[in-house]
Amino acid sequence: MTMKYILEGKTPKPVDDLLEWAEWFETANRRVARTKMWLGVEVSTVFLGLDYSFGRGPPVLFETMIFGGKQDQYQARYYTWAESEIGHRQACILSEGNFFEFLYTLLKVAFGPRAMSAGVRLQALSFESGAIVTPSQQERREHGKYRV
Repeated sequence: MTMKYILEGKTPKPVDDLLEWAEWFETANRRVARTKMWLGVEVSTVFLGLDYSFGRGPPVLFETMIFGGKQDQYQARYYTWAESEIGHRQACILSEGNFFEFLYTLLKVAFGPRAMSAGVRLQALSFESGAIVTPSQQERREHGKYRV
């Protein structure tokens, strides 16, 4: 069973020949997506070329990572190109919380206690996509802010 893969278009193809794999790997564009977010945060999704399931199920060949911000070193892995594209968008949404937290901090500094109600409204906007579940009313009262 091979653990090495190359891409043909967007489809992974198993390869047994180490030299063939190494030559492809050295020159191929393995990037699925790369997005620069606010405040120096970057989300990157790539084709790994190696099966990270290590023989325990279908091959895990794609990976998304967040670099910078509160979600720094977040990592998720996927089986297919299509799943990795979806995962990349989800990671971008997850990392957006950094921008809203930054904006809330600016409001808090500029307006003091009055910023709380404006900040909560701004944070709520970041969750309208439905990709991230917001906490219950009770949790918001207990903690005073949204949590991801």
